[in-house]
Amino acid sequence: MIKIKNNEFKKANTYLTLALELFNKSGTEYKGPKSQTYTKILNNYAFIMYKDSKYETAIKYVNESLKKCYINNYTKTIAENFELLFMIYEKLHQPDSALIYHKLYKTYSDSLYNENKIKQLTQIKMQYEFDKELKEKGV
Repeated sequence: MIKIKNNEFKKANTYLTLALELFNKSGTEYKGPKSQTYTKILNNYAFIMYKDSKYETAIKYVNESLKKCYINNYTKTIAENFELLFMIYEKLHQPDSALIYHKLYKTYSDSLYNENKIKQLTQIKMQYEFDKELKEKGV
């Protein structure tokens, strides 16, 4: 989100609050593409609450995001949520919880990294096979 990246937290908070209200009024099941947007909004809102030192509220929104992420297998947002929980518990001076969430963050981010590498390798292999086939056909 641009406002968060620019450290414009008040504006980001306004827009995220509006987005959450709109999603809640729509009454949808949060499946499919809408659910991914919803989980990111929840994660961003939790981040704003973290930056505002409202840690309990941040935890609430991270957990809500995680529920939707698990249902839809949004690995990247799951990793982001665990990273945020790590940061929150670190600020709360709860090293045991922080360590647990850091380990979960690393597990999911490593998994995501591996998924991306497998996709890249598959693309390279497919391109190689395609080029090889074209060469054999004399194209």
